[in-house]
Amino acid sequence: ARFEIDDAGFVRTERPAFMSFDFFNQNSAPAGGGGPEIGPNGEEILMDVRCGRIIVDGRMMTPDQRKGKLRVCKDTDGLTHLQFGLRSDDLPYVPEDDFLIFPQECEMKFIPKPGCFVIKFPDDASRNMFFWSQEL
Repeated sequence: ARFEIDDAGFVRTERPAFMSFDFFNQNSAPAGGGGPEIGPNGEEILMDVRCGRIIVDGRMMTPDQRKGKLRVCKDTDGLTHLQFGLRSDDLPYVPEDDFLIFPQECEMKFIPKPGCFVIKFPDDASRNMFFWSQEL
């Protein structure tokens, strides 16, 4: 499947609808109680999403079919990381990409149809990253 990007940098849909997500104002305690999930290097995991990357080529978007995971975590120095990597039941999570992000620098916008979302950098659209949900 291929999707087209409109002039504003979003996936073209019949009825665009967006829902924003703020990485920096998340309660890191899991819903079942207890403390936050801690990664292998002591990082506090704020969000894990099973998703695939979308490859952008000009105005066309093509989903990467590999099983992936997008993770937002806070390291032991308090810096927030946006990471994407492949997921496997047999191997530990190792990010392919690891970006430092700062408050007000980016936002996550959900696109209900076709089940995609974008990590949008308002000050630098060339850094925008698109993903598709693998948990529908």
